Amino acid sequence: MGDFNSSFDVTMGHEGGYANNPRDTGGETIFGITRRDHPTSTIWIKVDKYKTAYGLAKAIPLMNADAEIKSLAKAIYKTSYWDVNKLDQIKDNAIAAEIFDTGVNMGVGTAAKILQEGLNLTNNAGKLYPNIVVDGAIGPKTLELVNKHTRLKLLLNTINLLQGERYLNIMRKNESQEEFWASWCSRVLVTR
Repeated sequence: MGDFNSSFDVTMGHEGGYANNPRDTGGETIFGITRRDHPTSTIWIKVDKYKTAYGLAKAIPLMNADAEIKSLAKAIYKTSYWDVNKLDQIKDNAIAAEIFDTGVNMGVGTAAKILQEGLNLTNNAGKLYPNIVVDGAIGPKTLELVNKHTRLKLLLNTINLLQGERYLNIMRKNESQEEFWASWCSRVLVTR
C-alpha cells in the first residue's frame, strides 16, 4: 500500500526549505508549500514573523530548521496532495509515491491525468483492458486498473516519461524555465 511517510520524505528531498525565486511560477515557498496555493495556512504567519524579526537572510535557516513549520507542511501534503488522490488505496508504493510527488510539483489533477494516461498507454492497445477517461480524478476504475496492473515497472516508467514530457513542453513555451530543468530531472527516474 502507498506509504505517505516514506513518500513525504522523498518529496522533501526535492522540495527543500524556503525559496522565493521570481522566475518560479509557484512563488514564495517553504517545504514546497506555496503562499499562492495556501495563503491562509498558519505556515505563513510563522514565516512572516521570522522575516520581520530577523530579516530574510537570517530567517531562512531558522525557518528551514523549524519543526513546527515542517509539521504544518506535512499535514497540508497529507490532506491536499495524498488523500485527494486516494494514494493510500494504491497497492504499489512506488506508483503512489510518484503520483504524490508529481501532484506536489504539477498539481493533483495533472498527476491523476498522468496516471490515467499511463494506464491507457500500457494496456497494449486495449488488449489488456479498455482505455479509461483521462479526467484528472482518481476513482474506483483508475484504482482498480493500477492495483491489477501486471507491468508496474512499465507503468512507472511511462508516468515518469509523461512527467518529463510536460517539463519539456513548459521549457519549449518559456525558455526562462530551463533554469529548473536539472531539478525537474531529479524527479523523473526511468529504470530498466
